[in-house]
Amino acid sequence: MLACLLLVGCAPQEKPQYDEATNQRIVFHGIGFQIPKAWEKAVVLGSYSAYITPPKSRESQKQLAITFAGIDLKQVSDMYSRDLKGKSYITRYKKSSAIIAGKAAFRIDTAQKIGSKWTESVYLIVQAKGGILIFAFTCSTKAGLEDFEKVIGSMKR
Repeated sequence: MLACLLLVGCAPQEKPQYDEATNQRIVFHGIGFQIPKAWEKAVVLGSYSAYITPPKSRESQKQLAITFAGIDLKQVSDMYSRDLKGKSYITRYKKSSAIIAGKAAFRIDTAQKIGSKWTESVYLIVQAKGGILIFAFTCSTKAGLEDFEKVIGSMKR
Protein backbone atom coordinates (compact mmCIF):
# COMPACT_ATOMS: atom_id res chain seq x y z
CA MET A 1 0.00 0.00 0.00
CA LEU A 2 1.51 3.32 -1.05
CA ALA A 3 -0.24 6.51 -0.03
CA CYS A 4 -0.43 9.83 -1.81
CA LEU A 5 2.25 12.33 -0.81
CA LEU A 6 1.43 15.95 -0.01
CA LEU A 7 3.02 18.87 -1.82
CA VAL A 8 2.72 22.26 -0.13
CA GLY A 9 4.90 25.36 0.07
CA CYS A 10 6.22 27.58 2.84
CA ALA A 11 6.87 31.31 3.13
CA PRO A 12 10.17 32.87 1.95
CA GLN A 13 10.91 34.73 5.23
CA GLU A 14 10.80 31.61 7.37
CA LYS A 15 13.63 30.82 9.84
CA PRO A 16 14.82 27.31 10.80
CA GLN A 17 12.96 25.87 13.81
CA TYR A 18 15.01 22.74 14.54
CA ASP A 19 16.66 22.95 18.00
CA GLU A 20 18.01 19.80 19.67
CA ALA A 21 17.39 21.33 23.11
CA THR A 22 13.63 21.63 22.55
CA ASN A 23 12.74 19.13 19.78
CA GLN A 24 10.08 16.45 20.09
CA ARG A 25 11.07 12.80 19.63
CA ILE A 26 8.84 10.55 17.51
CA VAL A 27 9.11 6.82 16.78
CA PHE A 28 7.21 5.34 13.83
CA HIS A 29 7.71 1.71 12.72
CA GLY A 30 10.96 1.43 14.67
CA ILE A 31 12.60 4.59 13.27
CA GLY A 32 13.06 7.39 15.81
CA PHE A 33 13.61 11.00 14.80
CA GLN A 34 13.30 14.53 16.14
CA ILE A 35 11.05 17.32 14.90
CA PRO A 36 11.02 20.97 15.96
CA LYS A 37 8.94 21.76 19.06
CA ALA A 38 6.73 24.14 17.05
CA TRP A 39 5.65 21.35 14.69
CA GLU A 40 2.49 19.55 15.75
CA LYS A 41 3.12 15.98 16.82
CA ALA A 42 2.25 13.26 14.36
CA VAL A 43 -1.33 12.43 13.60
CA VAL A 44 -1.17 8.68 13.04
CA LEU A 45 -3.77 7.21 10.72
CA GLY A 46 -3.91 3.50 11.46
CA SER A 47 -0.53 1.85 11.29
CA TYR A 48 0.29 3.07 7.79
CA SER A 49 0.41 6.88 7.76
CA ALA A 50 1.48 9.79 9.93
CA TYR A 51 1.29 13.51 9.23
CA ILE A 52 3.37 16.10 11.02
CA THR A 53 2.20 19.67 10.60
CA PRO A 54 4.63 22.57 11.03
CA PRO A 55 3.03 25.85 12.12
CA LYS A 56 0.97 27.64 9.49
CA SER A 57 0.58 31.32 8.81
CA ARG A 58 -1.19 33.32 6.15
CA GLU A 59 1.85 32.96 3.87
CA SER A 60 3.18 29.60 5.01
CA GLN A 61 2.11 25.99 5.15
CA LYS A 62 3.99 22.75 4.79
CA GLN A 63 3.59 19.18 5.88
CA LEU A 64 5.72 16.12 6.35
CA ALA A 65 3.90 12.95 5.31
CA ILE A 66 5.20 9.55 6.42
CA THR A 67 3.81 6.37 4.92
CA PHE A 68 4.54 2.72 5.72
CA ALA A 69 4.31 0.17 2.92
CA GLY A 70 4.77 -3.56 3.44
CA ILE A 71 7.13 -4.00 0.50
CA ASP A 72 10.89 -4.25 0.07
CA LEU A 73 13.07 -1.24 -0.72
CA LYS A 74 14.35 -2.86 -3.93
CA GLN A 75 10.78 -3.31 -5.20
CA VAL A 76 9.88 0.34 -4.82
CA SER A 77 13.10 2.03 -5.97
CA ASP A 78 12.58 1.63 -9.72
CA MET A 79 8.82 2.13 -9.50
CA TYR A 80 9.20 5.43 -7.62
CA SER A 81 11.88 6.66 -10.00
CA ARG A 82 9.77 5.91 -13.07
CA ASP A 83 6.69 7.58 -11.60
CA LEU A 84 8.41 10.82 -10.54
CA LYS A 85 10.57 11.14 -13.67
CA GLY A 86 7.48 10.92 -15.86
CA LYS A 87 5.74 13.95 -14.33
CA SER A 88 5.79 16.97 -16.62
CA TYR A 89 5.77 19.48 -13.74
CA ILE A 90 9.06 18.19 -12.30
CA THR A 91 11.95 20.25 -13.65
CA ARG A 92 14.83 18.76 -11.66
CA TYR A 93 15.27 15.16 -10.51
CA LYS A 94 18.12 13.54 -8.60
CA LYS A 95 18.17 10.06 -7.03
CA SER A 96 20.84 8.86 -4.60
CA SER A 97 21.48 5.96 -2.22
CA ALA A 98 21.93 6.47 1.50
CA ILE A 99 22.29 4.69 4.82
CA ILE A 100 19.74 5.96 7.34
CA ALA A 101 19.59 4.62 10.90
CA GLY A 102 21.92 1.81 9.78
CA LYS A 103 19.58 0.63 7.01
CA ALA A 104 19.58 0.97 3.23
CA ALA A 105 17.66 3.93 1.88
CA PHE A 106 17.32 6.05 -1.20
CA ARG A 107 16.51 9.68 -1.65
CA ILE A 108 14.88 11.56 -4.47
CA ASP A 109 15.22 15.35 -4.72
CA THR A 110 12.96 17.20 -7.14
CA ALA A 111 12.07 20.77 -8.04
CA GLN A 112 8.72 21.76 -9.45
CA LYS A 113 6.45 24.73 -9.90
CA ILE A 114 3.18 24.59 -7.96
CA GLY A 115 0.97 27.52 -8.86
CA SER A 116 3.30 30.50 -8.99
CA LYS A 117 5.83 29.09 -6.48
CA TRP A 118 8.91 27.02 -7.12
CA THR A 119 9.30 24.27 -4.55
CA GLU A 120 11.82 21.60 -3.76
CA SER A 121 10.77 18.17 -2.54
CA VAL A 122 12.67 15.47 -0.71
CA TYR A 123 11.40 11.90 -0.74
CA LEU A 124 13.34 9.65 1.61
CA ILE A 125 12.54 5.93 1.41
CA VAL A 126 14.01 3.90 4.29
CA GLN A 127 14.00 0.14 4.90
CA ALA A 128 12.03 -0.54 8.09
CA LYS A 129 10.91 -3.68 9.90
CA GLY A 130 8.47 -5.47 7.60
CA GLY A 131 8.55 -2.88 4.83
CA ILE A 132 9.59 0.67 4.02
CA LEU A 133 8.92 4.15 5.37
CA ILE A 134 8.43 6.98 2.89
CA PHE A 135 9.14 10.47 4.24
CA ALA A 136 7.89 13.23 1.92
CA PHE A 137 8.63 16.89 2.55
CA THR A 138 8.18 19.86 0.22
CA CYS A 139 9.04 23.50 0.87
CA SER A 140 9.99 26.64 -1.03
CA THR A 141 12.46 28.05 1.51
CA LYS A 142 16.00 27.20 2.48
CA ALA A 143 15.01 27.26 6.20
CA GLY A 144 12.32 24.62 5.73
CA LEU A 145 14.68 22.35 3.83
CA GLU A 146 17.39 22.86 6.48
CA ASP A 147 14.92 21.72 9.16
CA PHE A 148 14.09 18.58 7.19
CA GLU A 149 17.78 17.77 6.63
CA LYS A 150 18.20 17.89 10.42
CA VAL A 151 15.16 15.64 10.90
CA ILE A 152 16.84 13.13 8.54
CA GLY A 153 20.11 13.47 10.45
CA SER A 154 18.35 12.64 13.73
CA MET A 155 16.94 9.30 12.51
CA LYS A 156 17.90 6.30 14.65
CA ARG A 157 16.64 2.77 15.28
